[in-house]
Formats: sequence, C-alpha cells, structure tokens
Amino acid sequence: MNYSQLLERYKPMILHLLKRLSIYRNHEEFFQTACIALWEASNQYMPSKGSMDAYFYLYIKGKLMNEMTRQNRLSEREDLKDDFSYAEDCHILKETEDQFDWGELEKDLTLNQKKWMHGYAYLGLTITEIASLEGVTPAAVKSWRRDALRKLKKQLTK
Repeated sequence: MNYSQLLERYKPMILHLLKRLSIYRNHEEFFQTACIALWEASNQYMPSKGSMDAYFYLYIKGKLMNEMTRQNRLSEREDLKDDFSYAEDCHILKETEDQFDWGELEKDLTLNQKKWMHGYAYLGLTITEIASLEGVTPAAVKSWRRDALRKLKKQLTK
C-alpha cells in the first residue's frame, strides 16, 4: 500500500485525534505533523508487535502531544518576552518620576499592586522575589503588576 492510500485510510483517525485533543488553532500544522507521524509509523511498524491500527493511533497521538508541548513552550517564551515590555513600561514611569508625585500615582492602586510597585520600582526585586516575600505565587504577583500598569498608564495618559 502506498502512502497516499495509507493517508486516505487513516485520515478519519487523524481528524478524530485532532478533535479529541482539542486542537483548533494551527489545525493545518498539526494535521501535517500527524501525516508525517503516519508515514514514520508505517516505516517502523512490526506486525509481530501488535495491530497496525492501534500502533498508528498511539504513534500519531504521541507525536501530536509532543508538538502541543513544544507549541506551549514557545508560547511561554513569548509570554516571557512580554514581561520585558512590562519592564520597558516601568522605565517610562521612571523617566516621568520628576513630573509626578509617586504618592499621587499610587492612590488608585490596591494594596497588592502597591506591594508590587514598591518591590519592583523602589527595591528592584524580581517577581519571584516579591512572591516569596509576600508568600504568594509568581502568577499572583504578575497579575498585580498587570493591573497596576494598566491603572498607571491610564493615569499618565490623562
């Protein structure tokens, strides 16, 4: 059986796996990954080890899950790049230090947002250091930062 016949036979299985793994973004890319996995599985299959359908199913599913993990890691790296843009925003705040009273800027911030601002802007602490001092997760401190920066930007653009 040639590859095009094999693909035609197993295309419903691939589509089922894409649906089962809830892959809706980058659908074509994941479909391509599954097609390559089907080709690899067909070259590696040994009939003495078990049924071909089960082997193909598990092999393709594994490749798709590996690709999902890779995509998620890339996404996390992009989030880290966004963190640098937050740092740049804070540098803008430091440049305007002479123009504004910090007490006036902090008036609309919540207690946690003030904790982030004090730790980051005054003490130069990282998110992880602020989180450990406050006994919360770094994700919580990131949300304080995000909301504080939104409020500060709003005040600065008035």
